[in-house]
Amino acid sequence: MILLLIIVLLAAAVLCMILALSVVIAFAPGVFHQQANIGAFYDVIIILGCPATADGKPSATMRSRMAAALEAYQGKHAAELICSGGSAHNAYPEADVMAGLAEASGVAAEHVHRETRSANTYENIANSVQMMKDNGWKSALIVTSPWHLRRAGCLAANYPIRYGLLSSRPPKQLSVRKAIVLSVRENCKIIQMKLGRH
Repeated sequence: MILLLIIVLLAAAVLCMILALSVVIAFAPGVFHQQANIGAFYDVIIILGCPATADGKPSATMRSRMAAALEAYQGKHAAELICSGGSAHNAYPEADVMAGLAEASGVAAEHVHRETRSANTYENIANSVQMMKDNGWKSALIVTSPWHLRRAGCLAANYPIRYGLLSSRPPKQLSVRKAIVLSVRENCKIIQMKLGRH
């Protein structure tokens, strides 16, 4: 009985730690995330996908990721973009929707590369790195949301590339509750990944 109580208390403590860490990540992403060196140049900027809306328009999260990527691109931190994401959540490939935003912002189509096969973050990184290899690129600035950045960095570390991580701003429509839920979910996924699952 005492052993069971100890196990329950330890499990509760771990859950509280995960929740506390998630709250900090949700509201102060720069504390934990490796941010891009503002003076650095990369061969390519990789924007990790997220679902478009049900009618194929850019979601608020997608717009925020693209805004950060385009700011870096216009700041001459890379000459190429990889928009990464397939049609995992609806009929619209995330890469195509993001590429449309890039081209509408003035990026020439020949500098916008679409990776449309990925169905999850693991595949986003793996397929984008393969695209880098195919083009002879050695370095990448990876752009995603603050709650997603740690997992993206953990995955990128498995490949022989130089990379930086850049957090987009959370969408204004994102509630505090949703931000915490997203951060908790990402921490759980990192734990799963460390246990050998994607």
